[in-house]
Amino acid sequence: MEWFFAIIFVLSSTGVLGGVGYLIKRGLEQFAALNLESHKGDLAEALARFQGQIERINVEHQTVFTSMHARRAEVIEDLYDKLAATQEALTDMTAPIQFEERSQEQRQSTIEKYNDARRLFDKKRLYLQKAAANKADELLKMMRIAIHNYDISKGNFSSQQEGNAQKWLEAWENVSEAIPPVLEELADEFRDILGIENKSSDDAVSPS
Repeated sequence: MEWFFAIIFVLSSTGVLGGVGYLIKRGLEQFAALNLESHKGDLAEALARFQGQIERINVEHQTVFTSMHARRAEVIEDLYDKLAATQEALTDMTAPIQFEERSQEQRQSTIEKYNDARRLFDKKRLYLQKAAANKADELLKMMRIAIHNYDISKGNFSSQQEGNAQKWLEAWENVSEAIPPVLEELADEFRDILGIENKSSDDAVSPS
């Protein structure tokens, strides 16, 4: 009989251990599942924070870019206005056919317009792309040469006793022929910076 009770004991012990093992296994699986869900929640929260930071950085970058572009547009508009005003004043001052004598006041006004344009360009050059800055600098130098030749033609230097008609002609040719294409090229550069589409006369639709 003893062997019978021994067998029963062994079988019962095996069943208990098996049950305990099963319970432990299930417990570990549930713990792992809970732990995984916890990590998923942490990852989702971290991802949400990261996306929020990216969105904030994008907004800040867009704000800075918009402000910079607006400021650049103001500088370009102001500079082009001053250059165009200088060109207009130079045209009036150097025109060969004049209905009245050009006064020193007009010459001084032209020089002031040129100086205003030059000062603005030198101060705000960093707002321009390199090609546009170089073109504006070239234009201002051409304008300065025109003023210089006009002064020579009018005998405006203390060491000069007589005027020089050839220099007046050079000043006029510079203002009427050489400067306008450069001013238009600069306008194209400015349009490119501002994102304004350039349309040539060839693109225009002829009237039917």
